[in-house]
Amino acid sequence: MGNKLTLDQFDRTVADIYESALNPAHWDVAMAGIINRTAPPRWDIAFLLWERLNPPGGRFVGAFGVAEFARQGYIAAFAGRNPWSQYGHAQPVGTVAHTDALLSREEFRASELYRSFLCTWDIDSALIGVIDRAGPQHLGLVVPGPDSGPVDNLIDAVSRYLPHIQRATRISRRLGEANLRAANAEAALERSPSATLILGPDLELLYANGHGNEVLGGGYGDARDGRLMLRDRKTHAALLALARGKDPAPSLAFSIEPHDRPAMRALAMRIDGPMAQTLCGPIEGGRVLLVGSVHPGGIRQDAVKRYVEWFDMTPAEARLATLLADGRSLEDAATSRGVSVNAERFLLRGIFAKTGTSRQSELVALLRDAPGGWVDPAGTAPTIAP
Repeated sequence: MGNKLTLDQFDRTVADIYESALNPAHWDVAMAGIINRTAPPRWDIAFLLWERLNPPGGRFVGAFGVAEFARQGYIAAFAGRNPWSQYGHAQPVGTVAHTDALLSREEFRASELYRSFLCTWDIDSALIGVIDRAGPQHLGLVVPGPDSGPVDNLIDAVSRYLPHIQRATRISRRLGEANLRAANAEAALERSPSATLILGPDLELLYANGHGNEVLGGGYGDARDGRLMLRDRKTHAALLALARGKDPAPSLAFSIEPHDRPAMRALAMRIDGPMAQTLCGPIEGGRVLLVGSVHPGGIRQDAVKRYVEWFDMTPAEARLATLLADGRSLEDAATSRGVSVNAERFLLRGIFAKTGTSRQSELVALLRDAPGGWVDPAGTAPTIAP
């Protein structure tokens, strides 16, 4: 059901929400607080989104757990074009609804949003809070997750936060800064932490950012005669059908798994018109925007469970601690988990308090020096020697 919200936790998250009114980049930290303090395990995503149905479109204000390629993919192919948006826009401002109350799981799983996008993460439900309206646009807080039991505590927490988020976003708009976060999210593709390619109708390679070139040179795909070639023939054929408009689906989610390196999750989206978000100007003739993210190994779930049990970490804190113990930097962890570095620092402060450490190196040493296999007959967590 998630953690029951305490008054202290509520006050801290509300403080982050109002800080975001003055500094829109702080919304990522506020979203992290909502997830870290109240969400059940595996419910580790939250985002704030302006969206409209006609013409369909949207922009992210803040997010936690949404990778850059997932943000780009959602806006390009699904914003205002999916059942959650359509049913959610009919809800009154100030309400929170579980998507199961709006439509059946079967109806949602038949949608393109699930079949071509969210099935990658096994997400088929969400909490939707309607925060505000401005003309045809609606501002919503979305907390998606898998089917993992009741989420009553999370619903209660989101309902309490909603009026504060509404006030903070209205203050931000009056200050003329509400678009700052969206402008940052729409920065040049060259600066994206995701591998990004733009392809023509025959998969000709029209553009690749720095990470995209690294992927092409790292065994995830080949550029033969100026065209992208994937080793898996079925995936290559599906991508070609998407580029040529032969597949009615607007996107294609797939994974590239070389034998000797980590898998890369990728999402390809059909686009119309020129891509104008690169430093070198518009990219004419583009038909597919392909973005991907390489995750070096998975998060060790056994370690996550132990950190929760031994140190009373939240699931979000335990996932970050596991990555740090495995040698990942805070910046790497932020990129792979789709959050800002500030959001990860927010979690790190909680980890320090619960483990009695004050530096990242001290924390990593504590976690790495734990008993082998995390077997502890005495039933006590490891401690730092005086």
